[in-house]
Amino acid sequence: MIQPSSNSASWLSRYVELLLPLHRLIASGEGDSDAADELRDQMDEPWMHLGPAEISLTNGLSEDLYSLGRECVEPEGEVDASETAAFKHAVDSENWPQSLAILRRNQEKFPQDLVSRLRGEFWAYMDLSAAAIPFFEDVARLRPLETSEEQLYLVCAVLAGQARNFVSRAREILDRTQDARQLLMASEVLFKAAAESESEELLREAISAAERGLNAKHDDVDSPVGSHDLLSAHVNLALGYDLLGESSRARQVCDDAIKLAPDDPNLRDLQSFLRNPDFPPAQKSSYRNRLQRQTRPPVALYQ
Repeated sequence: MIQPSSNSASWLSRYVELLLPLHRLIASGEGDSDAADELRDQMDEPWMHLGPAEISLTNGLSEDLYSLGRECVEPEGEVDASETAAFKHAVDSENWPQSLAILRRNQEKFPQDLVSRLRGEFWAYMDLSAAAIPFFEDVARLRPLETSEEQLYLVCAVLAGQARNFVSRAREILDRTQDARQLLMASEVLFKAAAESESEELLREAISAAERGLNAKHDDVDSPVGSHDLLSAHVNLALGYDLLGESSRARQVCDDAIKLAPDDPNLRDLQSFLRNPDFPPAQKSSYRNRLQRQTRPPVALYQ
């Protein structure tokens, strides 16, 4: 398993952010364009900071990206029993680089949508959300995404800072479902997009979606909504109401969240923030932005 330092992980993320648009240019026949050459030049600096394991990882990602867009064809042959056992062991031990390596060796023996789905999941599990997105898009090219696939797809969009690009997809979900988890999933995208764009319209949409999701959860005791989904929805609602000047509602939502996770220090911090009327406006704005704009939500959602 790769255990990069925070600085190393930052360089890896930067390299991946440049590799993805380069592959899009290559796929569109513009691999020799000035834009592609400029991306290659920008990739030199992060490349110099990568260790051997990370270089192996990026080489594997590049190979995976070349597989995007394949036609659906009948799988060729069967996977050897030894490879099947090795793959199961790698997945069970959460060795995602090894899981991907085995999948590459056998990709012709599986349907393309399954290969892309697994790649999307594995890259997401390695905290490279941006790298996972094109593989879920490849699945969607071949068939409609299942609920769990769409959830991880949109989670990756949020964590990769691409929420604004997924607002229309979130609205489509809101129009077609009453499922609690999907409603909260869509609200997460809208809240993040609202924070990035400072749009009150999007913020109100997000609040409405989150309220619908929480009400659906209360109406259905068998709903598969997890505690992280509920905590994130409550935190987003509290911050959203506070932004709209509805302080009492913000405090009530935060109090409800603390009942779900009484030992969460971030929620206690948020509660103090919301209850302090003398909090300097500039510091309050800075604190709110820090909570809403950090890569991962304050209650470690989806970890």
